[in-house]
Amino acid sequence: MIILLPVFVKIGANENLERTIQNVRKIVFTHVRSRRIAVMVFRRIMFKAKKFFENEESFYEAKQRAYEMITQNIQMFSLVMDALDGIDRELGRSMMIVKKNYEESFELPAETKRLLRYQEKRYFENEGGVS
Repeated sequence: MIILLPVFVKIGANENLERTIQNVRKIVFTHVRSRRIAVMVFRRIMFKAKKFFENEESFYEAKQRAYEMITQNIQMFSLVMDALDGIDRELGRSMMIVKKNYEESFELPAETKRLLRYQEKRYFENEGGVS
């Protein structure tokens, strides 16, 4: 959360900063049981987000890292969806970026695709002939 959410506070700020902060606060207080620890986590997220507003270069590095993390563990995208809830334009952009990265990272080589198509064709021909 501490790596992903500050990035998406900055991204969501392009459309609605207050809504993004409310969403992130809700995420933290939902996932962290201890109120005291949740306050500390939320402050840390906001501190990092503030640094991103001040330093665009570090923001772009963190943004790239965040999208790589999401691509490797797609379940993390649920945090992004919650953080950008109600911020449709930025959520749409993020979805497109993650989808593109995911497809590029997990694309099969041409030869493997050809073999897979052949196997699928043979399987469905056999299934169709058995019925």
